[in-house]
Amino acid sequence: MQMIKKWGSCVFSFIAGVLALALSACSGMVAVKTVMGQSTTDVTKAFKVLTDNDLLAQAKNAGLESEFMTMKIFSIILTVLAVLLIVYSIIMLLKNVNVIKSESKIFSIVGLILIGLFLIASIGVLVSSNIYAGAMAEQANSLLQLMKDQYALMGQTIEASASVKIGVYQPIMLATGIVSALAIAFCEIKNIKD
Repeated sequence: MQMIKKWGSCVFSFIAGVLALALSACSGMVAVKTVMGQSTTDVTKAFKVLTDNDLLAQAKNAGLESEFMTMKIFSIILTVLAVLLIVYSIIMLLKNVNVIKSESKIFSIVGLILIGLFLIASIGVLVSSNIYAGAMAEQANSLLQLMKDQYALMGQTIEASASVKIGVYQPIMLATGIVSALAIAFCEIKNIKD
């Protein structure tokens, strides 16, 4: 138990930070458009929200700039917190091997604050991504409805639909945040009590 209390927050902070950075290569948004039986799927990696200016231009053209920027801000916060968790885990490693000689409770408090913010940012990314995906799907379906109406005027009918959903990144980050927060909180509270 002493080993878990000593190394737990170090290990879980490192894992949470690395996962947040590594998993950004997973799908962040999946758009599926079907017109007359022909489907096209567009998968956007989560890190592209931070790096791809075309996505911002697309959001501006769609009139969804504020939804996109909210999602981008939460993504930036989550990325910064992931890096801070890795730095925190390295500092805790140095503390545990007595390179940093301090018994201050500030380390525990910082760890709890970082992982709490990480969890809040994960929830923010999930919620803002859902809002953006819903708005994108609504707009795509509005455009498809206009197209259907135009074909109807010519006496033709077409089948067309669009859906935009969040990918695997957002739920995985939320699960990572919850598990890490519980694990780190348990380790740090045990350390503070002792």
